[in-house]
Amino acid sequence: MIRAKDISFSYNGKPLLNMLNLTVGEGELHCIIGPNGAGKSTLLRLIGGLLEPSAGEIALNSVPIRSLSFDERAKTISFVFQENYTGFPFTVYEVVLLGRHPRQDSFLFDSDEDRAIADEMLYLLGIYQFRHRLFRTLSGGEKQRVAIAAALVQKTPIILFDEPTAYTDIRYQTEIYRLIHDITRQQNLTSLVVTHDINLASLYCDRVSVLHDGKITASGKPAEVLTEALLYQTYGLGVKIVRHPLADVPVVIPIREGDNNA
Repeated sequence: MIRAKDISFSYNGKPLLNMLNLTVGEGELHCIIGPNGAGKSTLLRLIGGLLEPSAGEIALNSVPIRSLSFDERAKTISFVFQENYTGFPFTVYEVVLLGRHPRQDSFLFDSDEDRAIADEMLYLLGIYQFRHRLFRTLSGGEKQRVAIAAALVQKTPIILFDEPTAYTDIRYQTEIYRLIHDITRQQNLTSLVVTHDINLASLYCDRVSVLHDGKITASGKPAEVLTEALLYQTYGLGVKIVRHPLADVPVVIPIREGDNNA
């Protein structure tokens, strides 16, 4: 569980987040949407302890993050970043095994358990066949799968995803969200995803929160949050909301300038 209470944060003297509150339940896939520059990625880094709020408190599974040591944090929360670049000639297998280091007694040696867990996650993500390839030779979608596998081998109850489908096509976008959804269910994870793809958030997330003007302005099930009025208020863009013909969730359709708004 993640709980952020009355969080404020400034960047270069400019307030970015102001008395923000957010709760993400155990076993929940929760998406944060909002315009560029709203502070979505900053909020993710605050929750992960990579940044320090100027006010407020963040708790992971009811424990204030400030009271956790570096090792304790690494065993509680893991990240999948938007950029998954390594300049070193690591293989896929080596990148995934790096995720095991918070669980290892020795930094230098991988145990049989480490390798078994890495194999399990490589199979689960459908990338076992790539294990001996150099990470940098993979496509964007394949790299994201490796990054998710590296987070999963860390065996943390909480995973943060920062735009996990950036630079990928619609097939990989859908596959990655399906994977995150299924893994969250199967392993009872708390998964928090920052995304710009409102329709994928609607299709796969249990709850959606809107970050705008430094605060969470709405939070709830997609059908409760994704309204034409709220999206216009947030993005300044007229949209129409229709129902997905199979999943019965909201689908957001932008209105072109000059189209009939009726």
